[in-house]
Amino acid sequence: RWSDAASLLDWGFQWWNAVLAASPGQVITERPVAGGRRPEVRLAARRPLWVDVPYGAAYQAELTVPRRLRAPVPRDCRAGFLTVLVPGQPAERRALYPQAPVGAWCPGGGFWHRLFSRGNSACPSSKASSS
Repeated sequence: RWSDAASLLDWGFQWWNAVLAASPGQVITERPVAGGRRPEVRLAARRPLWVDVPYGAAYQAELTVPRRLRAPVPRDCRAGFLTVLVPGQPAERRALYPQAPVGAWCPGGGFWHRLFSRGNSACPSSKASSS
């Protein structure tokens, strides 16, 4: 039995290669953010994505991400997926998350608005409740 296991392991190491398709924190793509304080957000995987590829074979990476994200985009927002396809193998998939959150742009905000509105915010979510 030991020789069978050893020959199987030898075959695997001889004909297959472990490839790191995405490392944690590696920027996979950037997407524009509608209504955001920043015009775009960088998306990255939080966990490594390893795939086993036969020597001489190629793998294909596919992105499933909307063309544009809508602000606010919190850090824990799953914004898309990276899928790696290897012929004859099941697909490997990782969620993509923003590297940094993107807040919503507040219409009418800015220095001059704050100066002339005497501290009242133009954002409905940040107005103090009057109870």
